[in-house]
Amino acid sequence: MDRRSFMGGMAAVLAAGLSGCQGKGPEALKIRLLKGSIPAPLPNAFLKQAAQGISLDVAPAEQIADLFTLLQGLARLVDPKAKAPTGNFLSQLQFWKSPQQRNGQVIPPDLVTLGDAWLAVAIRQGLLQPLEVGAPLENLEERFRQLVRRDDKGAPTGQGAIWGAPYRWGGTAIAYRKDILREKGIAPPKDWEDLWRSEFRLRLSLLDQPREVIGLVLKSLGQSYNPTALDQPELKTKLEQLHRQVSFYSNDNYLQPLVLGDTWIAVGSSLDLLRQARTMEAIEVVFPTSGTALWADLWVRPKSAVAAKSALVNQWVAFCWSEAVVGQLSSITQAASPMLRQMKATALTQDLRENPVLYPSDRAWEKSEFLQPLSESVMGQFSSLWETLRPPVSR
Repeated sequence: MDRRSFMGGMAAVLAAGLSGCQGKGPEALKIRLLKGSIPAPLPNAFLKQAAQGISLDVAPAEQIADLFTLLQGLARLVDPKAKAPTGNFLSQLQFWKSPQQRNGQVIPPDLVTLGDAWLAVAIRQGLLQPLEVGAPLENLEERFRQLVRRDDKGAPTGQGAIWGAPYRWGGTAIAYRKDILREKGIAPPKDWEDLWRSEFRLRLSLLDQPREVIGLVLKSLGQSYNPTALDQPELKTKLEQLHRQVSFYSNDNYLQPLVLGDTWIAVGSSLDLLRQARTMEAIEVVFPTSGTALWADLWVRPKSAVAAKSALVNQWVAFCWSEAVVGQLSSITQAASPMLRQMKATALTQDLRENPVLYPSDRAWEKSEFLQPLSESVMGQFSSLWETLRPPVSR
C-alpha cells in the first residue's frame, strides 16, 4: 500500500467482525477506519469498559485514499463551496451509512483514520475540526505532539491546534532475503549505506517516490529527510550511484521481486515488509541504524462531526493509548503504538521487546523523523532531481 500517494477512489469494503458493531442511539460513536489498523476485538473491549448506553458503529476502508475521499464528500455536504471529492462520492454514500440511516439523514462519523502525510492537505481544504483530547496528549512523546499541532494552513507549529491523535506508527525499513545472503556468504544490510555495496548491484527494489529515495540518500549523508534545500554537492552523485544498484522501482509491487528472489533487498513501508515476513520465513526486516522516515495513522474529526460527541471521542482516543491496548495493537497490526516506548520493557511481550522494527534502538529512533511539508521551491528541487534519474515516459 502506498501510504504517501494521493490517488485512489472509494473502493471500501466492510470487514467481517467489525460491521456488526452498529450504534443506534445518540450515544453511538461512529468510526470510519483503515482496515486492519486496529485489532478486531478492540471495539468490544472498549464497550466493556465504557459507560452503559454507549454503542459503536465501526466500518473499515481498504485505503486511506478512500477515507480522504469520504472527508471531502462530507465537507461538500455541509459546505457546497468545499473542494469536490475525488471519484463519485455521492453514489458511494449509501455504503457509509448505518443500515437504519440509509433512507434518512446522513450522520457524519465522529472519527476517521487519516495518514499523517494527508493531514496538511485535509486542514487546508477545510475537511477537519481540531480535537480536544486535552491532558492525554501530553503523555505522548514530543515528536508525536509536534506532528499533530498545526496552524490553519497545515504547517507544523508547537502552539497550533491539535488536528489528530496518532494511534500507531511505522517507518521506511529494509527487508532482505536472509536465505540467499547466507548461501552466498554475504553480510546482511543494517543501514542505508549498505545499499551501495557492490554485491547488491541490480539487486535492489525501491519505492518509486522522490521523497523516499532522495530522502534515504540524504540520511546516508547524515542529513535530514526534510531539507531546506537540495544543494549538497555529493547528493546527485550518490543518488546516481544508488540508481545503478536498482533493479526495480514500484509503489505497489516492490515486494514481488524480493519474494521471487530476483532482488535480494527491498525498501518500503515497515507495515508491508513485516506482513510479508510473517508469511515468508526467508525474509528479514531491519530498521536502519542511522534512522528513517516515519509515518503515523491518526484519528481525525470531520468538519461536520457533532460537537456533543467530544467526550465520547476522547474516551476512545484515551482507550487506544491505554496500556491494556498498546501491546495488542502493536503486535497484531504490525505497527507500533506511540505509547509503546514509554511503557516498561517488562510489561511488553518478548516478541515486542526483541522486534527491532516495532521497538528500534534508542539511537535509530532518535535519528528518525516524520516527513514534513516542504516549500514549493524545495519540492521543485526534488522533482527536478528525480526527473534526471527517472525521466517521464513520453506518450
